Amino acid sequence: MGIIKKIVRSTFLALIILVLPQTAFAHVLVPDLTGKTGAILHLGTDDNPVAGQLSGIFYDVHTDLDLSKTTPVLIVTNAADSSQISVPVAASGQSVHGAYVFPTRGLYYLNLSINPSSISPPFDSLTFSYSLRVTAGTLGTQTSNPDVPAWAPAGLAITGWLLLMLVITIFKRRGSISRSSR
Repeated sequence: MGIIKKIVRSTFLALIILVLPQTAFAHVLVPDLTGKTGAILHLGTDDNPVAGQLSGIFYDVHTDLDLSKTTPVLIVTNAADSSQISVPVAASGQSVHGAYVFPTRGLYYLNLSINPSSISPPFDSLTFSYSLRVTAGTLGTQTSNPDVPAWAPAGLAITGWLLLMLVITIFKRRGSISRSSR
């Protein structure tokens, strides 16, 4: 009987964690094209940019270079129409930051290029590419909510709880089930 209590308690705690609202997403580690270094990419609030609103773009590059002595270039490409926008960025220390308004929901490609050839001794160029799907905000000219309804996490948690209770009931009554099926 103790194992069932542990399973029920663990399941209940897992359901509470699933139902609670998530306030932040993990930052993204983006390797450069050569695979020699990487950068942590932070995007706007909670790393979930909203179309139609200004989103901060911040790269924390893992390098010994002083990026303020380079000229980084950030290109944002809209996958829907292949339009490219050069986003103004600033560099300081090992970070590059800028801001951009994603016009609509959809897929975007972020390409950050850093050419440190003016630094002595010369270093190879760094290029970081990342695909980003903007799922919240404006869709064309309409403002819409994210694709997931607010009730979905709770419905999933309740369904999981009911399924667990069914499995526990079947397990507890397996003897009487096997006798009645003979």
